[in-house]
Formats: sequence, structure tokens, C-alpha cells
Amino acid sequence: MSISLLRDKIQQYFFNYPEEEEIIAQVFEFLDNQIDCFSRSNLYGHFTGSAWVVDETNNW
Repeated sequence: MSISLLRDKIQQYFFNYPEEEEIIAQVFEFLDNQIDCFSRSNLYGHFTGSAWVVDETNNW
């Protein structure tokens, strides 16, 4: 994922949850100031994600 795509997704999230403005501002600040924001070697922090999606019948 690119930083610009992540920024777009966070902006969409903010549109749906404006009450989280303070934390989202912190996320944008991190994104703007951490060149290696996707790298585990960034000791300050990094973006990562995973998911396990199943349907209602648990047929996966």
C-alpha cells in the first residue's frame, strides 16, 4: 500500500467518524513525519494489518 492510498483511506474513515478527529490528526502527523512508516525497523511505530474473513456459515 502506498502512503497516498493509506491517506485516502484514513480520510474516508474520518468522514464517517468525525468524532475521532484528534486521533486521526495524530495518525496523519505520523504519516507525514515517518518516511519508513510501513517498516518494522521503524522503532517509533509502523502501519501493519491483517484480516481473517469468514462468512456466517463458517465455510471458508
